[in-house]
Amino acid sequence: MTLERFLNARNYNVEAAAEMCTTTIAWQARKNLNVLMDTHGTVKGLYNTEGSRVTSASKWNWARFLDKNMPASLIQ
Repeated sequence: MTLERFLNARNYNVEAAAEMCTTTIAWQARKNLNVLMDTHGTVKGLYNTEGSRVTSASKWNWARFLDKNMPASLIQ
């Protein structure tokens, strides 16, 4: 399903979709999404240390923690 998203985003240009996928995985690894999502949300362990999802890409059950000190612009 994730690969389909990249292909669709790049009008089924396989080379462009592969580059987008590789770039996204590298970005996810650099940003350490597990730490970010564990810090700000309710689902743990969605991504491995390489930045790839370890849960089903067809399901998204992460939710932001609502913090009364959080800026209103972040609570939507």
